[in-house]
Amino acid sequence: MKKVSIAVAVYNEEAHLRRCLVSLINQTYNNIEIIVVDDCSTDNSLQICYEYAKRDSRIIVVEKETHTVVSDVRNAGIDNATGEYIMFVDSDDYVCENYVEEMVKAIEEKNVDAVRCKYINKNGDEYTTVSSQWYSNKVFKGKELINIAKAVVGYDNKDMVHNNWLFIIKLDKLKTKFDNSVCYAQDALFFVEVVLESISSLYFLDEALYYYCYNKNGITYNINNYSKYLDSILILREKLKIVFFRNNILDSELEKNLAQATFNRIKNKIFYSKGLTVFKIRRMIKHTLKNRRIDEVRAYYSTENRNYKYMFYKVLVKLHFYFFIAICMKISSARAGYKRKLRGN
Repeated sequence: MKKVSIAVAVYNEEAHLRRCLVSLINQTYNNIEIIVVDDCSTDNSLQICYEYAKRDSRIIVVEKETHTVVSDVRNAGIDNATGEYIMFVDSDDYVCENYVEEMVKAIEEKNVDAVRCKYINKNGDEYTTVSSQWYSNKVFKGKELINIAKAVVGYDNKDMVHNNWLFIIKLDKLKTKFDNSVCYAQDALFFVEVVLESISSLYFLDEALYYYCYNKNGITYNINNYSKYLDSILILREKLKIVFFRNNILDSELEKNLAQATFNRIKNKIFYSKGLTVFKIRRMIKHTLKNRRIDEVRAYYSTENRNYKYMFYKVLVKLHFYFFIAICMKISSARAGYKRKLRGN
């Protein structure tokens, strides 16, 4: 029975941490080490980590000296891993009791470098298994891995999720780490680098073993942390371009998809964030357009979009009618929320 390292990044998750740790302790696969990396939590998270470490010797607590970014925390988990395989779990989520067993069984029986499974989206009392065309109990190799990496770029392509917590990977095959300069959506870059530069085979296990717990409270953004988000998303695009170029697969179509994905991430962050007034939205739009990195994204996006809605907004931007744009987005967001509510009822 090979050893599995499970890296858990923790920061101020006292409300959910016990649920996560219990789900890992109760795994049917016993040969595991649970590497809990605390990123200088200011609540009782660290105390909870040590509480469970006393109960189970398989739990290893790593304390960060300074609060950093989640990429750095996950890298600490990789650095402290001693197993043949490595997995990642977010501290506000939890897993099925046979999560590790089924993933190990799949990676060994299929003789592959990595395995991905399906997950269950938990939103309050609602549970939805996320389906995908890729989850077909199929092994992907060679050029098929390139197609998978390209699919990650398509932000609107819900068939290919890039979350690190769906992975089990042979540790000796892992040649990359999480990029500390990408603070948001860093999983996308990690996934692409793993698929293109670390592994030679990937199996999609058609079984839902992970519970992703949606934060029903949402996130309220001010201009400061939105600025950090914007910089990170634009850096992500540049880093993805480098990886694709390095692997000789960057072409005009991929450039277009990268621009589209970047534009959609920025738009949806403003569109779906809670607690935003029209004035805040206007500030975020102006801040976005002042960022020099956005120019190339706008250039690629402009050449590929000629629909009336985009052309309308393009004219408003040219006229600096940011307040009117903010009003339109606020109205559209309210309508979208109302439609979701109706579907829920």
